[in-house]
Amino acid sequence: MATTFKAIESIPAPTVSLDEQFLLADLAGRQDPPLVPRDVPLDPDNIDYVELTQCENLAQVLRYRVANNSLSRAMPAFTTVDSKGKETTSLTWEKLLARAEKVAKVIREKSDLKLGDRVALIYRKSEAIEFTIALFGCFLSGRVAVPINAADELAELAFVLNLSATRLVLTTEHNLKAFTKDMQARQVDFPKNIEWWKTNDFGSWYPSQKSSGYPDLKVPELAYIEYVKAANGELKGVAITHKTLMAQCRVYKAATTETCAAVNEQGEMVIERMAGPQPVDVVVSYLEPRQQVGLVLSILCSVFSGNHTIFASASIMETPAIWVYVLSKYSATIALADYPGLKLATKLYQAHPKEVQFVSKKVVPNLSELRLLMIDTIIVQPEVNEFIAEELLRPLGNTEDPLEVVCPVASLPEHGGMLLSFRDYLGPAVLEEWSEEPLDSENNQDQEQDQDYQPSSTRKMTSTLASGHSRDVWECVLDADALPTVAIVDPETTAICAADTIGEVWIDAPSVPGGFWGLPKHSSAIFHARPIIVQPDTLHPEIYDQEFLRTGLVGKLIGGRLVVFGTYEERIRQQRLGEGLGLTEVHFASSLVETITKNTRLDSCVFFDITLNSQNLPVLAFESAATREELPGLINSVVDLALGYHGLRLYAAVVVGPNNLPRSMKNGRRYLHAMMTKRAFLAGQMNLRYLKMDVDRTVFGVATSDDPNLDIWRSYVAYEKGVSMGIISARPQPQHTGMEIIRSVLDERTDFDLSKFTNIIDLFIWRTSLHPEETAFTVLTQSNGSLPTKSYTWRKMSTKIATVANFLQKKLGLKRNQKVLLFIPFGIDFIISIYACLSLGIIVVTCPPPDPDQHPQRIQDDVGSMFAALHDLSISYILTNTRAEDILKNKQVSPVVKQVLAQYRKANFKMPEQSSVSKAPKFNKLLGKESGFMVQPEWLSDKSPALISVQYSADMRRVYATLGHDTILAQCRTQKMTCQMKFQRSLVVASIYGTFGLGLLHSAFCGVYVGCPTVTISDEDFYTNPLAYFELIQRYKAKDVCVSHPLLQYAMNRISQSDLRRVVLHNVQNMMVTTDDRPKPVLYQHITRYLAITRLEKEAINTVYSHASNPMVTTRSYMLVEPISLFVDFAWLRQGIVRPLSPEEDTSGVLLHDSGIVPSNTMIAIVNPETQMLCPSNVIGEIWVASDCNIQTLYGLNEASHAARFEATISGADPRVKYMRTGDLGFLWNVQRQTGTQQTVVEEGQCLFVLGAISETIEVNRLLHFPIDIENTIERSHPGIPVGGCHVFQAGSEVVVVAAIKAKEQALAAIPMIVNTVLEGHSFLVDTVVIVNSNQLPRSRYGDKLRGKTLASFVEKKL
Repeated sequence: MATTFKAIESIPAPTVSLDEQFLLADLAGRQDPPLVPRDVPLDPDNIDYVELTQCENLAQVLRYRVANNSLSRAMPAFTTVDSKGKETTSLTWEKLLARAEKVAKVIREKSDLKLGDRVALIYRKSEAIEFTIALFGCFLSGRVAVPINAADELAELAFVLNLSATRLVLTTEHNLKAFTKDMQARQVDFPKNIEWWKTNDFGSWYPSQKSSGYPDLKVPELAYIEYVKAANGELKGVAITHKTLMAQCRVYKAATTETCAAVNEQGEMVIERMAGPQPVDVVVSYLEPRQQVGLVLSILCSVFSGNHTIFASASIMETPAIWVYVLSKYSATIALADYPGLKLATKLYQAHPKEVQFVSKKVVPNLSELRLLMIDTIIVQPEVNEFIAEELLRPLGNTEDPLEVVCPVASLPEHGGMLLSFRDYLGPAVLEEWSEEPLDSENNQDQEQDQDYQPSSTRKMTSTLASGHSRDVWECVLDADALPTVAIVDPETTAICAADTIGEVWIDAPSVPGGFWGLPKHSSAIFHARPIIVQPDTLHPEIYDQEFLRTGLVGKLIGGRLVVFGTYEERIRQQRLGEGLGLTEVHFASSLVETITKNTRLDSCVFFDITLNSQNLPVLAFESAATREELPGLINSVVDLALGYHGLRLYAAVVVGPNNLPRSMKNGRRYLHAMMTKRAFLAGQMNLRYLKMDVDRTVFGVATSDDPNLDIWRSYVAYEKGVSMGIISARPQPQHTGMEIIRSVLDERTDFDLSKFTNIIDLFIWRTSLHPEETAFTVLTQSNGSLPTKSYTWRKMSTKIATVANFLQKKLGLKRNQKVLLFIPFGIDFIISIYACLSLGIIVVTCPPPDPDQHPQRIQDDVGSMFAALHDLSISYILTNTRAEDILKNKQVSPVVKQVLAQYRKANFKMPEQSSVSKAPKFNKLLGKESGFMVQPEWLSDKSPALISVQYSADMRRVYATLGHDTILAQCRTQKMTCQMKFQRSLVVASIYGTFGLGLLHSAFCGVYVGCPTVTISDEDFYTNPLAYFELIQRYKAKDVCVSHPLLQYAMNRISQSDLRRVVLHNVQNMMVTTDDRPKPVLYQHITRYLAITRLEKEAINTVYSHASNPMVTTRSYMLVEPISLFVDFAWLRQGIVRPLSPEEDTSGVLLHDSGIVPSNTMIAIVNPETQMLCPSNVIGEIWVASDCNIQTLYGLNEASHAARFEATISGADPRVKYMRTGDLGFLWNVQRQTGTQQTVVEEGQCLFVLGAISETIEVNRLLHFPIDIENTIERSHPGIPVGGCHVFQAGSEVVVVAAIKAKEQALAAIPMIVNTVLEGHSFLVDTVVIVNSNQLPRSRYGDKLRGKTLASFVEKKL
């Protein structure tokens, strides 16, 4: 089946097997046996009928009508009338056959089609006669017709043509011109290898007098394939055989032939034809004649019965006088109609009876000849039947029994329009039922001697005739006798229902179609279903020995009559109050709609239910033009009406404007389409005027903890349950890595132990003394095609650093331990200033300045961050350069600086002085003893910080990470050893990530530590030409590169694939993508696909888990494998348990990628954050890190907070081992991989999986949820929500979703969609949904979500 036309909700597959006898044993002897079909009487006196029964297909019948009956050949067969009742076209039987034979002759002689090949028929409804000619032309030629009426789009038309392997299309000239024009307007080519023929030009063909007559008739088994759209949106083709057609037509002929029914002396029903000749029926129809029941009754059955059929437009019912005129003019005996048209006609006749009386002077309105008013419907409306009979038929001359004339017809529109039931002339049904008979007395006496004997009776099947006549008007939902064998079956278990239970209607008859075209499995499940019956004597379920068609209708057999309540899709289910979860009560949409329309002014409303969290929730959608002030009262009254009349508790009620609900065409009229409305509601694509949701009375069974008294950190219920179910090993291992301790690091060129250095300044001075003229730093001077660069040797860098140090000391008077804010954009001045401050013992604070060009929306936040750092850290001086001064003078930045400064002055804050390092006077001495600028030994003993980096925690609290000289060297050592850095290979660093964390380490310190050149690209150059960054990597053959997601995202958005093709990155062995959160598998796939053109191996793209307190906690560098993918069960994850899922398991889960393994001198433990005990395997906990790469502390922490954060100890473990608490949750997972041709299993180690920050987790019903999972679920659910356009957080106990919607008209509709999505995916209810513009969702300059800021705005009501 084409994925384009998927179903929303299909008939469920059986959920009970034959082995589950205990569930079915209760049905033994209570099941309602299938209704036995009634015999179609054969009247030997009716010569015409005898002849017809010998025909094998309708093509023979058509020839019979002309060749064997000279009286009928000249009689009219089909006539069309226009909207005014005037006859436009009429065709006799002889002319119909002649034109159809001509079509058949052309197909046989001028096409290369073989017997059974498909021919498409594309005709308008007004071209019903041309369509009939083409259809019978296909029959006569032995080809299979494919009428195409359900294709609303060109894609659907192409789908039908391709699936049916059609190579010939029959149409008319008008259709072909219109189709060609439409294709040209859409700039779409015609489907290839398909011929288009215009049948209206073919003419007629008669057998010559010399010939022996008509050509031999050879037909395949298949007659035609009818493609129809089901109510749930599927487009399927139903294969109709010639045998099926003949059976259908015979049943129709017998069922509409007037008979007398009587019971003879033997108790048998005798059916006799009414005495006297029975004239040919005249049928008037405005139903769609090209498909479904309109095709069956108005064309196929008319040919079989010899009826004269008049085709009218559906618009004729808008002028009932014309419809009555046509019925009266042609003395119609049968009319085909539908309820909407008849109700409209009756109401108009009531209001304007004179229009009907005087529509024509020649024709008097008279419906006395009308014996059957056949109404195409599934559900009968008794009140409407009586209204039509008494207010329309009786006043117009049908006075004998007008109610009996009104004849609802149930058909199967999704199964070829097969007739299911109507009030016919075949007599009452034969009923079979179980009856109990006691055992005979002798057996009783013998068995009473057995002590274990219990008196019993036998159950036998008996047959009786149903009461009444088959033409009686029966006051029930559908007063109709079934034509085929009918069984009522439970669609969930496929067991035949008990006598007091409704179920799905299953039928069997010779007229049942063969199945769906090209869908053998689907056909087997629907057209050849076999129910389960439980024998009363054995209590053992068995497969019934008869195959049935599943109709998708819900009904019941009562007294031999079929009672249909609606389609399967029309069921409105809801949870029973006070009952166990899953026990539902069922309502039907038609009954609910009738209640609403009767008691309110609404006439356009639909009901449907949606399935969320394994529960059915009713929804109402209706149209209204009421004012906005009236809508709350209106919607409340409708909700109360549904509750008061039916006990239906609506989950949601939505209001749209007039004509805004989806509709579909049927019989030329637009009908509300419940399934299309359901689809739009679920997709959040309705333009709502008002919304009301009630979750308190409708939603039950949300996920709750098994231990309601304790949270997941204190409760062991979930863990013990996991052990008992085998999810967790009974002998779990503690989640703790080992540590590879490296104490000495040798310089490659000198074999000197770098660990002997105590600070980075001494190491810089040493490098300068060894290789003074070698390049230390390279800077891209401007971004253009030639990539001009400027290099700085070790000597030149040393001189420049000493120059700035001299300026700071002599000119500005700065002293050791004073704090200086480095307000300089990333570049060579930034790096020089850091080293100058370090050489003087000045504590340098790195805080990136605002970027008015790239991030104008963040100016307020960046300036605020700067002033907060000035205030919190008691900054003594601000260092700038020429570029920074230009930023401060920027017309966007300057007013913000003045505004924020005014706020701080109120708190007695004094703005520190500032000075530009660009103005430092020349100083021709080097760092070290020559200038006196170097780190003194006593500076290292007091553990004072060397550098403070301004960063943000996950909950967006500003943190000040303090690094000592020992920490900087330890982090550099880890980089050199883990990444196997070589002095020959340069480091290339971009501005977008060079001012903090691992980026700062690579840009300022790692090159000095390793002895390799460092290549930098400024922020201005990177944003102007991001391709230059990758070209520099290629030029300098960088092996290890540090990037971030924002950097790559910016590059992917700006660099085209054609430009990137020029770059070759095969030298890159380790592209480290840093993240302080959970790795994003989708983003990894995007990056690998994007960079594949550069010949960068996927295994070289490695995630690094970077934390504000340690830039490399874990890394995937040089693991040489793609990320470890783990699909984890959501239901267990929210309980704190890791249960991996196999790809075959169909359940909700989240895909996780690992963050790698620990580097040297680092150890990780997964610890319960409350008990501070090691977590066993398969249990999530807080990530604790023991490493000399951890920062000293966070500035401003008191002793207790510092000890709790940076000197934590594990309960029950060695108290001498101190850990840094990351505040992030995760788990360790043992990973193995296969290597070599022998597929040897190698232990990769314990990989860390990061889940998210504890501060951002959401706790609902004692269960834990991660915002990123909820946000991903919401963002994937609606195309109008941009990527990253959703923030989820918890304000107190309230779960809040703030989402951005692109289209304002869909804003209100997105609210229930978001609630639905979270309920289905995460099994809890959102408390508040806020819809905003996308620019209202705050982000950091690096693209990270600022949920904490959104929370603050929500609490302060500033959203």
